[in-house]
Amino acid sequence: MENTPMEAHNKIIMMIAFTILLSSMSIAEPIQKKQSLQSPIEIVLEVTGDMGRSQQIIREDDSGEAASATTITVIQDGLLDDSTRGFKYIFTLSKKPNGTWSIDKQTKMLRCWKGRGHETFSKKPCH
Repeated sequence: MENTPMEAHNKIIMMIAFTILLSSMSIAEPIQKKQSLQSPIEIVLEVTGDMGRSQQIIREDDSGEAASATTITVIQDGLLDDSTRGFKYIFTLSKKPNGTWSIDKQTKMLRCWKGRGHETFSKKPCH
């Protein structure tokens, strides 16, 4: 049985919240200021915002535990725009010696609605 759009949205929100919770948990890191507590996903979401009807977040760490680098892909789809259907962001982040994360590289691509240009993610604009 398919989920309604609202049920699917709620599941995505719960997955993101759970991922953020797990990403920010660390016994070894001292609690200093908010910046040091931000997970890579929280940092990326501050940049991308919450657009579109659906949002998919994929995190790939360089190691299983105590990652020092990560790649996060955010796909936003179903934009309320007549030509642009969605965005795909790819972020590369690294962990500084003080425990905070910083963005090293950011790529933004877009996908067009049918008949408005390319339907796969590209840096080319829609028309």
